[in-house]
Amino acid sequence: MRKRLTSLGIAGVAVVAMAVGPPSAHAEDTTTTTFEIVAGGLTIAPQGSASLNTAQTGASDVLGLMGEVTVIDSRGNNAGWTVTVSSSEFALAAESGDTTIAATQVQYNPGTVERTGTVTTTPSAVAGLDTAKTVVEGTAARGNNTATWNPTLTVGLPTDALAGVYTGTVSTSVA
Repeated sequence: MRKRLTSLGIAGVAVVAMAVGPPSAHAEDTTTTTFEIVAGGLTIAPQGSASLNTAQTGASDVLGLMGEVTVIDSRGNNAGWTVTVSSSEFALAAESGDTTIAATQVQYNPGTVERTGTVTTTPSAVAGLDTAKTVVEGTAARGNNTATWNPTLTVGLPTDALAGVYTGTVSTSVA
């Protein structure tokens, strides 16, 4: 009989332990989590120098590729951008006096624009670079994007242009 009471005693303890065990309800809490994406910048990188083709005296113009120009838009927005170009006059320091070719005689053609990311580009050939002219527009931008092109520069030559090396500056900016 003793064995029987012991068995019942253990079974009774098990029933009591189950009744006072962990609650059956499920507890939950949340954590509000945030992060920040910081904007980069808008930059342009034209070639540092370029040499156009050679022309003979009496030629109507001289032209050549200027090397790649790259716009990098890492602002992370959809603002778009505009590239403008202007030119100084091209000058020759000759023994017989200074000779210049006016910036109004300079033409810029961006040609084909390669791009990455989401942006629509519109290139425009322009002439008369004595004032800044829009050559590539980036619209419908979303997030980071890049655009690259290799423009052709054409300089109209006056009929009385002297032989020699002419030097000028082409300024490229993005906003």
